[in-house]
Amino acid sequence: MTTKSSKKYDDQEYKLKCHLKQKIASEILPTHAKEKEQLKNLVAECVEFGTSNSVLMLGLPGQGVSFLVDNVLEEFEDNITVVKLSGLLHINDHLALKHIIQQLHIDLLEEDKVTGSFFDNLGFVLQSLKSSNRNEVKPLIIVLDQLEYFTHHKNQTLLYNLFDVVQSHQTAICVIAITKRIDALELLEKRVKSRFSPTEIYLANDISYDLNMLRASMKSRYAEEWNVSIDQLQANNTVKVTFKTLAAHSKSMRLYKQFMMCLTDKISPLHRFLTEADFKQTLGLFFPNEKVDILLNLSALELCLVIACSHHSEIYDKESFNFEMIYKRFRQFCMQASSMSTITRHVVMRAFQRLQSLGIIKCFSPKSQRDLQFYNLLYLSDEVNEAVKSFPNINTEVIQWATSNPVC
Repeated sequence: MTTKSSKKYDDQEYKLKCHLKQKIASEILPTHAKEKEQLKNLVAECVEFGTSNSVLMLGLPGQGVSFLVDNVLEEFEDNITVVKLSGLLHINDHLALKHIIQQLHIDLLEEDKVTGSFFDNLGFVLQSLKSSNRNEVKPLIIVLDQLEYFTHHKNQTLLYNLFDVVQSHQTAICVIAITKRIDALELLEKRVKSRFSPTEIYLANDISYDLNMLRASMKSRYAEEWNVSIDQLQANNTVKVTFKTLAAHSKSMRLYKQFMMCLTDKISPLHRFLTEADFKQTLGLFFPNEKVDILLNLSALELCLVIACSHHSEIYDKESFNFEMIYKRFRQFCMQASSMSTITRHVVMRAFQRLQSLGIIKCFSPKSQRDLQFYNLLYLSDEVNEAVKSFPNINTEVIQWATSNPVC
């Protein structure tokens, strides 16, 4: 039966987890605060003063450009009408225009006109926009995601007419174009480009990975203790190495937030605070060590040869080795391990050759006789030990040999 005390702790962990997930999902990174303010001011001018404008949002995939745009528009959702188009989905002007009509809920448009010619529909929509009374209708925000694909539409007719409406100042409209291409404006025809305002907002690829997103702003004793633990983890070397590894793969807001979400999933009544092991484990989920995965797919014999190579490298400070050296070391192990004692030299040689074909060892004297060729091990001893610990159904004798101090 659940006691009141344990129920209280369950509630605390649940509330903290929900609070952090909401924070991670909704917050703009401090890195992008300036860009958010720029876009917010442009939309505010459209809402408050009826100023028509267009803006180009630049940023690499994963930098959070679309997220930032949505975040800003949510703040004005009661005062604006939003139409969203995607260059990947709306592959021609006709599809894009039909989608505009659907999102604007133009009641005066008869059914036959929805399926009518492109220019009939375009003329009607443009007339509707231009004749709108600023005091009676909400300002219109049109978001063009993947702008570069819209430039492939025939004659760029839709782009030209949308930007022309902006320039005419006959209705309160703001066009937000999103792209990952820094040369996107060069893809526009001259007549289209001349109607596009020069405003550009660039989200730089300079996201800094830290634990600020996991700091709780709730008021509770548990939240205070949680923040203290986060401060301690911030200074932890394992956590720093984890973030360096993340940054080396990708400086992406999407990756950062996904990583933070996975960490919050570990919070439970039995695990109230994060540990450095949580960071290592989560990093392994995102970026499994492919080198270790290769070792995990070896046979037991092949793994034993890798262990022998690793021991040789440790003893002789990463000096090269040949098959005879490794075979001798392997035979020494076989004298203690009954399960390996019947393996012939020929079988061991075949296993050794497979290590070379997999890129685990590398030969740098190919002109020598095969069993006298010299090799280097391309794995660290830590990687070998990690594979041994995770190797399925491995013999205890092999584990003991791998973790023992190597001897000459």
